[in-house]
Amino acid sequence: MQRHMNVCLVPLFNRPELLYHTLQNISKARGIEDITFLFKPDYGFNRENLEVIAGFNSMRSHIVPPERCPYPFRSRQSYNLLKGYFHAAAMAGPEGIVYMVEDDVIVGPDFFTWHNEAQQSPNFCTIASADTNTPEHDRPAPDGTTHYRSHGTYRSIGVAFSARVIHDHILPHVTAAYFNQPQTYIRSKFTHNPWGATWTEQDGLIRRIQVNNLLPILYPHTPKCYHAGYYSGNRGTRNAPWGTLDQRIKQVGDTIYDTDRMKQAAGKPMYFEDSKPVTFA
Repeated sequence: MQRHMNVCLVPLFNRPELLYHTLQNISKARGIEDITFLFKPDYGFNRENLEVIAGFNSMRSHIVPPERCPYPFRSRQSYNLLKGYFHAAAMAGPEGIVYMVEDDVIVGPDFFTWHNEAQQSPNFCTIASADTNTPEHDRPAPDGTTHYRSHGTYRSIGVAFSARVIHDHILPHVTAAYFNQPQTYIRSKFTHNPWGATWTEQDGLIRRIQVNNLLPILYPHTPKCYHAGYYSGNRGTRNAPWGTLDQRIKQVGDTIYDTDRMKQAAGKPMYFEDSKPVTFA
């Protein structure tokens, strides 16, 4: 029998105070004793992240040494995450599950157990956050169901893949051609897609891969995680916390679990809709 395991990939860079809350909530989730946590720091990362990781030493974990991206700067984030999938899938083995929890995602107690159950149904991936890409994402749950099928709605928030899907469908696109010229690559490989040559980072690439695949995305009727990144390189750092690591951890904690404060910190309505706190049962 071939050895396999379930692996949770955690990419990180420059927000150790958010990583603390991510890991604090992961540590309370059911089923983590059966998971290996693979931390993938981006090159030039804030080394306070290592201090945070060390504080959760009951989790079985491994840190991948940072790799300098040899491609244009615009591909840096995609390179780190997609290489992380490569390492995680290799560690998991073909029958394992690879969860991906970025350093600004807050998971609920049944995040991993929901994924494990949903992964038993045919799927391209399972996503435990709300499907904010469609207006009807708040769906009532029919009796006895834990998930619903979707298509073309991929988002990189609380996602899980079978390692086999990563090997067969994602890794063939993790190439120098994609990293060097993402737009050119997207145009040549995905000629029929509604996004043209826009949105070409890793989540846009994977969304196109799924659209070309017959397997569905599975979402929960009730979200099992949410995106808490109210500040970032993309959203700006105007409301980023300041001070010592402990002070920043407290400031983030005062914000990300409070709907009103999160709405104020997020700024734009579209950002708040993407980062609305969830009260877990």
